[in-house]
Amino acid sequence: MKKAYLPLLKLTAAPLVLSVVMLSAPAHAQDAAATADEASEDTIVVTGSRIGRPELEGSSPVQVLGEASILQQGSQNISDVLNEMPSIGTGIGRTNSNFLTSGNGVATVNLRNLGNSRTLVLVNGRRVAAGIGGTSAVDINNIPTDLLQRVEVLTGGSSAVYGSEAMAGVVNFILKDDFEGIRGRAQAGITDEGDNGRQMLGLTVGKNFADGRGNITLAGQYDRDTGLRSYKRAISAEDVPFRSSFTPQGRFFVGDTSYTYDPAGNLKEGYDSPVDGYNRNGERYIAVPLERYLLNGLGHFDINDSLTFFAEGTYAKVKSRSRLEPYAFDNSDAQLPDGTILPGISINNPFVPQTIRDAAIAAGETTIGFTKRFNGVFDRSNRADREFYRAVAGLRGTLFGDWKWDAYYNRSQTVENTASETALRDRLYYALDAVGANPATAECRDAAARAAGCKPFNIFGAGTASPESIAYITNNGQLSTYKAKINQEVFAFNTSGSVFRLPGGDVKVAGGIEHRTERSSEIYDAATQSGNTLSNALTNTTGKYRVFEAYGETVVPILSDVPFAEYLGLEAAVRYGDYYDTVGSVWSYKIGGDWAPTSDIRFRAVYSRATRAPNIGELYQGASQTFPSGLTDPCEGVTATSSRPQDTYCRTIPGIAQQIAANGTFVYNNNLDRQSIEGEDSGNRNLKEETANTWTAGVVLTPSFVPGLSVTVDYFNIKVKDAIQLIPRQTAINDCVASAGASALCSLIVREQVGTPRPRTPGTLYQINAYPVNSANIETAGVDVQARYKTSWGEDSSLDVALLYTYLDKLTLQSFAGGDVQDNRGQLNGDGRLGAGFKHRANLSVTYKTGPFSLNWRTNYQSKMQDTLGGNPGLGDENYVKAYWYHDVQARFAVDKDRLEFYAGIDNLFDKKPPVINQNGASNITGTETAADSYDPFGRNLYVGAVFRF
Repeated sequence: MKKAYLPLLKLTAAPLVLSVVMLSAPAHAQDAAATADEASEDTIVVTGSRIGRPELEGSSPVQVLGEASILQQGSQNISDVLNEMPSIGTGIGRTNSNFLTSGNGVATVNLRNLGNSRTLVLVNGRRVAAGIGGTSAVDINNIPTDLLQRVEVLTGGSSAVYGSEAMAGVVNFILKDDFEGIRGRAQAGITDEGDNGRQMLGLTVGKNFADGRGNITLAGQYDRDTGLRSYKRAISAEDVPFRSSFTPQGRFFVGDTSYTYDPAGNLKEGYDSPVDGYNRNGERYIAVPLERYLLNGLGHFDINDSLTFFAEGTYAKVKSRSRLEPYAFDNSDAQLPDGTILPGISINNPFVPQTIRDAAIAAGETTIGFTKRFNGVFDRSNRADREFYRAVAGLRGTLFGDWKWDAYYNRSQTVENTASETALRDRLYYALDAVGANPATAECRDAAARAAGCKPFNIFGAGTASPESIAYITNNGQLSTYKAKINQEVFAFNTSGSVFRLPGGDVKVAGGIEHRTERSSEIYDAATQSGNTLSNALTNTTGKYRVFEAYGETVVPILSDVPFAEYLGLEAAVRYGDYYDTVGSVWSYKIGGDWAPTSDIRFRAVYSRATRAPNIGELYQGASQTFPSGLTDPCEGVTATSSRPQDTYCRTIPGIAQQIAANGTFVYNNNLDRQSIEGEDSGNRNLKEETANTWTAGVVLTPSFVPGLSVTVDYFNIKVKDAIQLIPRQTAINDCVASAGASALCSLIVREQVGTPRPRTPGTLYQINAYPVNSANIETAGVDVQARYKTSWGEDSSLDVALLYTYLDKLTLQSFAGGDVQDNRGQLNGDGRLGAGFKHRANLSVTYKTGPFSLNWRTNYQSKMQDTLGGNPGLGDENYVKAYWYHDVQARFAVDKDRLEFYAGIDNLFDKKPPVINQNGASNITGTETAADSYDPFGRNLYVGAVFRF
């Protein structure tokens, strides 16, 4: 029987087996308020297990943000709240996505700095389609802030409970699903510089019906973030350390002499960067603008006492855009489909100024080199529209008294359309190759191009290109387009109950099955696929995979309410997954326990094996052009007699042999040889799953002699094996040369051949391709601390103090077995794959309330960091960043406790400026001159708002 049919049998048989062995509670957490924000002493059931237990009683640590905490931060987008949590590292967001070719403005969660793909995001305990094509990274922009009841962050490997992607943990967004009444919220904010305006409107309406047997809740939210331009801040107003030499007026080279135009449009000899250079930061964004339209509906109806129908629906539309400086080009960008590159501007071109032509003739040159920028020709900034749909429908109920079950269908979809203006390489070639006696009679040299409408393009001076030539090279405004479509479809069945009783209580079991289908496609326009636009050549990616999963979990209370054992229990879970289109069978499991000698103290620990199956992009990505930098060639410097270990092999490479014969040695002769090294990234269908061994151990303190105080301290350790990453290009180069050409990695490398039309030195590295492999090892370890103290006096006065703190003991990456281990702890930039490794991060919130008035003060701490320049730690190129404190305040006043409340707040109260990290810094976010994803680039921000209820 074909394997593709096996899940049909499993779907039929598994419920019968699991109902006998292990059964499950619903995936979503039960209705209750979060202890981090509420005074309620009720039992709180949170993420971490599919068997419901209070927040402080599970073996896995969970951090909870309740509605009150979210509102106290005045954030219209929940991603801003999550980014302040010490356990969450740098994801994709509005301050670091301006230069993405797609997905600008997307917001992702990166738990433990292990990457967006290793954090599982749930809504009401159920999966959500990714927001980025080919990945599993969910776009948090689709989460409605005003409908949130709480956010639960499980900070540890959770694959056995929730499945793939939960290696670093789970972020579970719990929505209000039993709301009654009308609640509205309006908020507006702006920085004290008068920019980065933000506004939001939210309305939630809920109604019980049929004598309380049913409820429908509807919520709408609109918000807008106007973004922030780089020139609006002193730190990034100028392109540093120097302005770009690719200028709108052009720069032209004859021998050792360069020419350009002054601001008045006069041709001049020489180039003065501060005067003649181009300030790219005058165009860029620090933070991209974002506009969101969110609509959510939730409902349930009790058909009878033991059967309930429930449904959820979401529609989100997110608009964002990037802003980039116009494209910088030279003769190498004018290229024909056969690879022929325009050698330069002919001295017979009618637009060449006589001064430059005479200098070229005197120097014996027939072509003129140039650099220029496409100002006034086209805008290469991206405009992105994303739409998200999600629908859930199911039944839940009880059997045999206390047995619970649910079954549901969950479908979600993300569609992104991104477009930007461009020009076509072949048309640029023809338009630059002009002939004629003078500019007035100029025409394109190629007859076929003339017949197709070619008009000559004048690059000498700013704004000199004619509208007709612009229309020709841009094909009348043709757009580079990208469309991503991501679909997720889930069928699930869960059930739970108690099987027998031990001295410590009921033994509870849980189990269920799930069938999931993931599809993703990324489609580019034909010109982009062929490489004929003035951007990287990108090809389509399409793929899907299906997985059948079955899981079981149990909680065994061994003892309770006896001396030295207020509670002693064990728990375990196992999950089987069959990725029958890709990696095949995978297993995850966990085992843990907790012991409370008294009601004041509880010890807990859990060990788990987590897995992550490769996503669609890692498996099926089409070849995508890239231009790597910082690569070195072991063959450089070889001579006819040199005796380094690699030299014998290097001399056998034809282009290198030619250079040795001509020049005595092989060297890279100019910057073009290095700067134009290119490559292709593609998928690998032979990938296997990642695995991780994770464990946490900690203590929970709830001292009875200090009412209102709770403290948790947990050690975590996560080791990821066979982590998926692209083969480092330098690794491929080194391995190929060291093996004298015998390594399989040599197939990824192309060297410049003799006689090619490209103006490069023969033998030099021209193309190094890469694809992902299971080669990396990642390890992180540290300590999380949560503390909360709440006390009250009088009838309506209270003080609430909450602390989250993370100490990072280790964050390392080894790209391949035997390779160097990179230590990212205390490193701001990591290595491009891991986020900022702050040794210490803390968030402290203090709320004082009296009568209708409340005041919240919140501070965030980030320890000192090091930004390694050029990847050479210890060689004097470190940029040290001091520790940072940020302070936020918010005041609230209830005019009518049940009807109307006003609030006002200030973020970054003391207007703390971000550290300067210029373009030479490895952690620089282009256009910001700082690490804008780790530090606040906006400055002091003020906001006001109102909440009304009926």
